[in-house]
Amino acid sequence: MSVGLRSMNDPNMQEDLASSSQEAKTEPTEPHSNQILKELQSLSAIDILKILNSSIANSPVKSDEEVRPASDIAGLHHNFDKQLEKLDIKHIVRAASSLPTPAISPSISSSITLPDGRAINIPDSVQFVRLTWVDYTNNHSNSFVPINRFLSTIESPSKGSLTMPSALFHLIPNGATPGYSAAGEWRFFPDLSSLRVCGLDERKYATVMGHFENEDGTEACAYCPRGILKRIVEEAKANNDVEFLVGFESEFILLSAIDPPTPINNAKWCYSSAARPGSLELKVMEEIVQALDVSGIVVEYWHSEGTPGQFEVITGPLPPVQAVDALVLTRETIYNVAAKHGVRATFAPRVFDNALGTAAHTHISVRRGSDTASVAVPSNPNSSVPNRPAIPTPFTSVESSFLQGLLTHLPSTCIFTLPTPSSYDRVKDGIWSGGTWVSWGRNNRECPIRICKNQSGYNFEVRCVDATANPYLAVAALLGAGLTGVKAGQGLEVEECSVKAAFELSDAERVEKKLTKRLPMNLEEARDIFIKENHELSVMLGEDAVSLYLDVNKALAVKLEEMSLPQLIVKY
Repeated sequence: MSVGLRSMNDPNMQEDLASSSQEAKTEPTEPHSNQILKELQSLSAIDILKILNSSIANSPVKSDEEVRPASDIAGLHHNFDKQLEKLDIKHIVRAASSLPTPAISPSISSSITLPDGRAINIPDSVQFVRLTWVDYTNNHSNSFVPINRFLSTIESPSKGSLTMPSALFHLIPNGATPGYSAAGEWRFFPDLSSLRVCGLDERKYATVMGHFENEDGTEACAYCPRGILKRIVEEAKANNDVEFLVGFESEFILLSAIDPPTPINNAKWCYSSAARPGSLELKVMEEIVQALDVSGIVVEYWHSEGTPGQFEVITGPLPPVQAVDALVLTRETIYNVAAKHGVRATFAPRVFDNALGTAAHTHISVRRGSDTASVAVPSNPNSSVPNRPAIPTPFTSVESSFLQGLLTHLPSTCIFTLPTPSSYDRVKDGIWSGGTWVSWGRNNRECPIRICKNQSGYNFEVRCVDATANPYLAVAALLGAGLTGVKAGQGLEVEECSVKAAFELSDAERVEKKLTKRLPMNLEEARDIFIKENHELSVMLGEDAVSLYLDVNKALAVKLEEMSLPQLIVKY
């Protein structure tokens, strides 16, 4: 649950975005070697000369033409060590020998300059870079590149890219989607602006997202989820002068065992018992937030949620692609911190039949640079329906059009936002999941679109999303749906549910409020709705990509239906 993210109309937002997009920086500390030098400097020059002369005199001497073996260098170091010991400063040598080997060679710069001129400084602690992508089944995938290799190749013609089999887009658990070939390759190009230091393992790792292109890098891959989202965002700006901010609520459950599923505690929403000092769950949550801070991901707040062992982390708004990049790293951080402490973090949609499910509520703020006028939410003063807004709700015209487009196509987006059979175990009427009727309401958690308001404006919380979805495709589908309304200049036609939930209204009341659509009740229905009703959204996302996605999704569903609950917990 969330009080909502700030709107893009917030005058402080751009400043916030600028600061949140900066890569995490380590605080400058005095190197160990500098401390050692200071201690050496406290010796008299005569003492230092005595040490050096004695060490050299007692070491094997080689001619200038000879290459000194490593063993002789070690002998020189040993003699120098002995002389220092005589002067009672052996501790200096011990300190020097304990210094870590630098992760980045002094001959290779640890600063990357982006095309826009910004510089990214990589801490010396980083030894590996994780090249990360997310496939159509929402599996997080990595290739690991040593930092020196990464820094040297990004300046080469390959731009740090790696060759990947084209099958990566149609892989499913323990196999591949029937009917697709293993032949062909794509190249993964890292997007250097996405590079973030990982806050775990002594900051040895950095993560960078990227996109896929053909083998010679001349054509974008039409199947790349991140590339699809990036294209939709760019086209919205170029063609409609529309920009977005996106933020996420990451709900998950911490389990001490998975068979049977055993929550780490029995606390509920915001219970103080969920975070007692010294408790394991508090240690896990603190470390998650601290690690995200190192990665430069803004955590607005966190709390326990309504299901035993369930927690929620709310991260700050960013432009869509950057927001999803941050979400992927957030989920990886949650998984990894939990594993470090011997517990299981799961984002599975419904773990306990007698408790609330686990969602990935997605907040969208939309604005158009030329749009300053407001329109009132439709209100019929003669209506007998008890769901009249208490006061007029002024949306800008682009917000109104976007919301109507989103409402019109919301059932079709579910194949991307609720893409697994278990997704529909969570979406039920009367359990605060957002319900099954396509509706909207201000702070009404029984609507699949909740309107969040603060002093700077509105954002739309889409509640029919869970973490089994590929987040790039899910956000692309939601933005695409809303943009259909913007492109058509639609006005808002569906009336608000401000008090009652849509399922509590009579049929006549729902018709009067134009609440005539329902979300799909299962995955097969979601697939059928999209195929029959949404050619427009299919074109926007890319028909080839959509065709492949539907085939992969169908094959994935067969595999998931064969899995037990413990297996689904591990999968998600």
